[in-house]
Amino acid sequence: MQNLAMLYLHQNLIKEITGLDKLTNLTTLNLSHNRITKLSGLEKCQNLERIDISHNHILDIDECSALHELKHLTCLDLRENHIDTPNTVIAFFEKIPSMNCLYMSKNPCVRKISGYRKNLTIAMPNLHYLDERPLFEAERLTADAFKRGGKEEEERVR
Repeated sequence: MQNLAMLYLHQNLIKEITGLDKLTNLTTLNLSHNRITKLSGLEKCQNLERIDISHNHILDIDECSALHELKHLTCLDLRENHIDTPNTVIAFFEKIPSMNCLYMSKNPCVRKISGYRKNLTIAMPNLHYLDERPLFEAERLTADAFKRGGKEEEERVR
């Protein structure tokens, strides 16, 4: 099945990702509602654009470092895991410049990151959709202004 483009493995009690080595044409992978604690085994899946790993058991965002190797990744769903590493989340996503859609809601770290939405907007220049709502141009402009000159510049742009 080397030409397989989409694979849906949700709700299967999967603990570890293996056996995807030959799926080099895979663009969509759904692993939601499983028991995965670490995202790995995706090295050969260089064409992946969309991954749903929501409702799993990931505790640390660094357990998803395999995502940094996926140069075509545009949409990632990490909702409702147990990610509680607020100090590393923003830096983690800075390393995925192609990302334009991210779902992180209902992870403990989201509530602990000051200016969560603004900081992710700054860190991810191609982000167009974050959690349950789109990023509009005005929000992007004010976030960029904040990055340039802090609160005063943000207020001036508003």
